[in-house]
Amino acid sequence: MAGFYGSLAGWFDQQLFAVLAKLLPHWTFVLIGPAKTDITTLLAQPNIRWLGSKPHHELPRYSQHWDVSLLPFLQNPQIKACNPLKLREYLAAGSPIVSTDFPALDGYRDLVKVSDCAAGFAEELEVIYRSRQDRNALRMIRRQRVEKESWQQRGQELKSLLDAL
Repeated sequence: MAGFYGSLAGWFDQQLFAVLAKLLPHWTFVLIGPAKTDITTLLAQPNIRWLGSKPHHELPRYSQHWDVSLLPFLQNPQIKACNPLKLREYLAAGSPIVSTDFPALDGYRDLVKVSDCAAGFAEELEVIYRSRQDRNALRMIRRQRVEKESWQQRGQELKSLLDAL
């Protein structure tokens, strides 16, 4: 099972996602989030499940149980300028990630598989699934990479800066 959570909006590459679902009919793809655009093409795929919106605090309950987290973004100026929180949330869940390329991956590229086509996504998903023996070690590496980026850690850093004034 592979999944994505977030707004299903104009920056979400629906064509890549629909083709991916066709290439991997034995996989289940989960989408969580509000549909801000027409997603009937996605919903026409028998192995895509849209769960609608969920409260933000519930999202880790889903992402930590799917085999791969997905970041299928279109290549556009908005994505080039974005720094999606979900990248760090997926890493904090320990989840393997397959993503299209965008600048905010810098600093995490060694932990994220990158492809800009559905066939590349499909290949990466199958490789991740077959390499399950290293899963726990890699899960810890992903979590450790972002543990100092938690809201608690950022709050402590801000407090330290304010105390120094």
